[in-house]
Amino acid sequence: MKKAFFAAVAALSLSISAQGGVLQHQGSNGKIEGVEISATAKADVNGRQYDLTTTGAGLRNKKVAILKVKVYVGQFLVTDVGSFVRDLDGAVDSLDNMKAVAMRMSFLRSVESEKLVDAYKLGMEANNLNLSAPDVQAFLQAVQDGGDAQGGQDMVVVGEKLADGSEVITYQNSEGKTWTVNGAPGFVKGIMSLWVGNTIEKETEELKKNLILGN
Repeated sequence: MKKAFFAAVAALSLSISAQGGVLQHQGSNGKIEGVEISATAKADVNGRQYDLTTTGAGLRNKKVAILKVKVYVGQFLVTDVGSFVRDLDGAVDSLDNMKAVAMRMSFLRSVESEKLVDAYKLGMEANNLNLSAPDVQAFLQAVQDGGDAQGGQDMVVVGEKLADGSEVITYQNSEGKTWTVNGAPGFVKGIMSLWVGNTIEKETEELKKNLILGN
């Protein structure tokens, strides 16, 4: 079973090196915790280019005991902002209308890869994703292989819906290395639901509101 799992992961993900990152940010909508918030951005993924618009940005906090710890500043971007539904319940389904979407996380502190994977699994369960699906497993493996999030560096997730009907998630770690995961229909929306779908914590709900409603 374990051997079959890694065979599936190998078939679905491809590790490459990113030069300058997959997102090039343009314009400014101010700053959050010293992080520049882009007005727009250009995504360049394996030679495919997209113009994206920032829907919103916010701070991801994590409650630790009685303290609220600042983890990262998130920015959510889409290709067709006019079709993006700025409603907490309807936003995630409106991603069906997008050729590409992206989530940029500018980490304010370092986070271990195991904690990233655990957090994503909880978010996936809240959004009814099948954790045993090969594409979901491959994405989680990419996060694990990508290593720890480094404070002061970005992590980026870009989702694409290609002309042939296939869906692709590209995961960029703190060092600019990327993993490309090919998925089944609905894969992009499923992964992006981690940020604009169902939430399980007050802190993630606050971030979701800022990403969807604007800040």
